Amino acid sequence: MRAIIPVAGVGSRLRPHTYSVPKVLLNVAGKPIIGHILDTIIGAGFDEMRWPRPVRPGDELHVETEVLEVRPSKSRPDQGVIKVRTTTSNQHGEPVQVSIGNLIVLRRTDSPRETHGYA
Repeated sequence: MRAIIPVAGVGSRLRPHTYSVPKVLLNVAGKPIIGHILDTIIGAGFDEMRWPRPVRPGDELHVETEVLEVRPSKSRPDQGVIKVRTTTSNQHGEPVQVSIGNLIVLRRTDSPRETHGYA
């Protein structure tokens, strides 16, 4: 897995808390913010996360998500796993963030055929 964690900025919106502590080290619910970020990335099963270009103030961002794979959970019949590629592009169509990750989703309990009376 590759990941770059965005930690830039002075944390001005979190003043006065960030006068002496960097914002990524602020304690939230018993853990530094960076700990929550890492738990989310690792727990969700991201295969790739990168930022090929910077985002500037005033940029207009567009997000596109492509489903790459769908599979049932091996241990939980009511759940499945989908692999998605999410690309955030700027107003010039240039990717500024790309991630590939696995998401846990609920599965339908009945097939569309059964729902519509075709079974």
